[in-house]
Amino acid sequence: MPTPATGIFATAMETSRLRVGFNAVGMMSSKNTLPNMAVMMSGVVWGVTWLPLRALEDGGFDGAWTPVPPILAGVIMLLPFVLWRWRRAAAAGWPLAVMCMAGGTGYALYSDALLLTEVVTAILLFYLTPVWSTILARLFLGQPITAIRMVAIALGFAGLWVILGIDGGFPMPRGLGDCLGLVSGMIWAGATVGFRKRPETDPALMAFYYLLGTLIAALVIAFAFMPLDGGVWNRLTAATLANVPLILLSGAIMYAVTMVVQVWASQRLDPGRVGVLLMIEVPVAVTTAALFTDEPFGWRQVVGAGLILSAAGAELLFPAALASPKNS
Repeated sequence: MPTPATGIFATAMETSRLRVGFNAVGMMSSKNTLPNMAVMMSGVVWGVTWLPLRALEDGGFDGAWTPVPPILAGVIMLLPFVLWRWRRAAAAGWPLAVMCMAGGTGYALYSDALLLTEVVTAILLFYLTPVWSTILARLFLGQPITAIRMVAIALGFAGLWVILGIDGGFPMPRGLGDCLGLVSGMIWAGATVGFRKRPETDPALMAFYYLLGTLIAALVIAFAFMPLDGGVWNRLTAATLANVPLILLSGAIMYAVTMVVQVWASQRLDPGRVGVLLMIEVPVAVTTAALFTDEPFGWRQVVGAGLILSAAGAELLFPAALASPKNS
């Protein structure tokens, strides 16, 4: 039978072990605080991306040509970093460039999906991303598919469902726009896995290649929808000259800086977590649309935003349950 001294000693040892465990979890969480916040801030920026694009459209740009100038500005802004570190770019090789440029097409395809199908359908099909990211991370990174991850994905989908007011079941892809929305999400999921597999690569270099791929795809789409004849060229030239400050500002914030930050964070986080945290884009977009346009904002938006934030909370508050031996 243990003596009082023995019991006190055992209690102290148990308390010490618990303290060490909690400290380990705290260290794991604090180590990823900045990447987690970076992904969420990227989602916030993407959620307000429609504002400068709408302003550019009102300023004279036509349809599919609207995102081209700020994307081009973002590419030009990152080009000096690539030239400055050309040895690193050469050492990285063409497979890295192809991977990132292929990933960049996903953003352009998503923008195209918003033009070709219902916005609600395009958003929901694109934000299947956490599912694809989790599966690909399991296949190529060896990361486990945990119960907490599944709960986070379910909460995120529930939030999307409430905000977007989906009726009549899940929107299965039917037309070209639906397929582009689905494929763009798959491409982005693959890109996040690629970023995670190259944590040592300069994020500015990867962001440059990604935006270059986005620019090429955006140009192909723009030429397909609106060939560059004399009238279109004159309107684009006039609109560009009239909107230089907005183009440079949106190119810097929306594309160059945000993409570098997003790549940097994706190099350090589980791709599935990146997909879940980026869902914050949807309530931000809905809220800002309600503030600056006549679009509605009511209980659906409040409840849906709460569910999506709960999904992010599940990712952030249970790092130990989500961590794999290699990744967080």
